[in-house]
Amino acid sequence: ATGGEAGDEVANYVAEELVGAQPVDRRAFMLRAALLDELTADACLGVFGDEDAATHLAALEGALLLQRLGSAGWRFPGYLAAWLREEAGRAFPPATLAGWHRAAMGYHLGRGADERALPHAIALHDWEAAAAACARCFPPMRYAGRAGSIARWLSAFPAAALAEPAAAPPMRAPRASSRSRSCATS
Repeated sequence: ATGGEAGDEVANYVAEELVGAQPVDRRAFMLRAALLDELTADACLGVFGDEDAATHLAALEGALLLQRLGSAGWRFPGYLAAWLREEAGRAFPPATLAGWHRAAMGYHLGRGADERALPHAIALHDWEAAAAACARCFPPMRYAGRAGSIARWLSAFPAAALAEPAAAPPMRAPRASSRSRSCATS
């Protein structure tokens, strides 16, 4: 939370100033990359075809515009990610955004990172893919005590999707018997 309307205005102003200070190619990279919750050079290459991703990520980290996630990667601060995603929605045609969401969903599913694929399946309204990812993710999430995250993901499904048996995620996650698939945290 940014502190209400005044806080939102300040966050928007800061984000606009920070992004505006970047070179044009880096600004375009930031708009694309903000669709991912976790940024790595490999993910940016796999999803967007950005061969200069490592250079951009290093420069953004140097400018203190990314938060380091251990040794695994980075993420934009919440206020900046939200602003960049809104800007991306204005800057790119819906078909382009959908293509990136499809690529991100495939990238994450291909690596067994089902929970990371969820926001992209939801953005695409691909309820069957989202439900399948939930079915794989919820058991280890429940085992890890992440009931709040499960509830958050379930709340993203529209009532109509929950009514369709093929597309409905499991309402209750069964106990985890193994953790064979990786469910990276968001």
